[in-house]
Amino acid sequence: DGLMFPPVDPRDVGYAAAAIANECVLGGAGHHGKCYEISGPEMLSVADMARIFAQALDRPVTHTSVSVDEYTATLPPALAQLIHFMHEAGESAIPFSP
Repeated sequence: DGLMFPPVDPRDVGYAAAAIANECVLGGAGHHGKCYEISGPEMLSVADMARIFAQALDRPVTHTSVSVDEYTATLPPALAQLIHFMHEAGESAIPFSP
């Protein structure tokens, strides 16, 4: 419940991927073998996000906390393993670039 992470707009991920792909198509080799960390502008908890959505929508928005085991019970094993790792590693599991 206290885990915080920098949510990122999926459109930003798409824009970045498209820009990189476009440069590669045009002959640019500057991205070969590189890894980019794309993150949102600030660390937020689920409670923070619920509050922000509630303000934006002008209606109550809540979240219900569940245990990691409850959350991963029906997920494919590889995804469940990743989520358990992220939970154990805490904030260090998700890169954040200010």
